[in-house]
Amino acid sequence: TVIGYVQKVKARYRHDARDQDIVFVTGTLGDSQAGFHILNQNGQYINKGYYVNRHRMPSPRVEFANRLSDLERVVLNDISDGLANEAAEIAEASKVDINLYDKKIPVSKDYDQFPVHLQQNWKYFGGEDFELLGTVGQSEWEFIKKIAKHVNLPVTEIGYVESNGANNGKVWLHENNHKKPLEKLGYVHFR
Repeated sequence: TVIGYVQKVKARYRHDARDQDIVFVTGTLGDSQAGFHILNQNGQYINKGYYVNRHRMPSPRVEFANRLSDLERVVLNDISDGLANEAAEIAEASKVDINLYDKKIPVSKDYDQFPVHLQQNWKYFGGEDFELLGTVGQSEWEFIKKIAKHVNLPVTEIGYVESNGANNGKVWLHENNHKKPLEKLGYVHFR
């Protein structure tokens, strides 16, 4: 049970994403699942300790999130259930589409040591990284980057929000010059 409070008018809602917002993430994705894989599959791995620690002891980005309190509007969702699932929650709640670019999704430098199909699965559907996925107006993006630098946390623009007024609530993946729906997979509560 979590019991707490939020300052008046400082709550961050999933339903506040707007057309042309920048979509961003903190840190790198897929690390926790890579660590879980290492713990369960014998082998020689580069930076084994890093990945195992990212699985065993994730670092929720609380300080970064707290420092965004001066922003009038920012959407934040922790990536505990997978990027695809968290992006879909924002898209559905905000009644917008979210467009993600595969080449922009940040991963650790040695992430390519794992099979490609696992890399893709982990960064979109793995979860447990406890990084933050967010959207913010273009005019506030520099502030986001400034705060991230101040707390020594990488932040990456990975896409944009789109609202065409019809059939919104989807997540689209741009990969190899193709746009395709990104399924809402990952951990879904009450499924």
